[in-house]
Amino acid sequence: MADPEVTHMLNTPPRQMTKAQIVDYIKTFDLRSNLLWGIFDKPTGSHIGFFTVHADYQRSQGIVNLLIGEPEFRNHGVLSTIRKQFAEYFFETFGLKVMMATALGRNQIVINTLIKAGWKIDKILKQHTTSHADGTKLDLYLMSLSRETWRQRNTPDPPSLPGN
Repeated sequence: MADPEVTHMLNTPPRQMTKAQIVDYIKTFDLRSNLLWGIFDKPTGSHIGFFTVHADYQRSQGIVNLLIGEPEFRNHGVLSTIRKQFAEYFFETFGLKVMMATALGRNQIVINTLIKAGWKIDKILKQHTTSHADGTKLDLYLMSLSRETWRQRNTPDPPSLPGN
């Protein structure tokens, strides 16, 4: 949370977190409605980021957040690599129907990546929030991906029969 690029994209003031503060943050997740998953680099086992999910089972939807904290892994396809497995778990294991996320308008890399993966922009809240860095007004994108859209994009076509 002290990294300038992270705090810029999250629109939060930079801050150092102690180990105790990190432990307290992790304890806020109940592993049912509020979930926290680590993202690790497979070859090294290094922790590089995390997903959070705030699930509303009554509405069959959840808000997801992703943070790649290690600079050398940002903008190198981590989300593209893991999004199918994450969405499969979200939709098929949890049984939720809609995945939702927000992104600041200045985070076009994330917005474009989500759109390419089938997400839709539900609404853009113009000048919704104030930048911690310089006081400018920032747009907030509200985005979603339905289970049906995800299934359509991730279910292989059946093999065609000879002569068809």
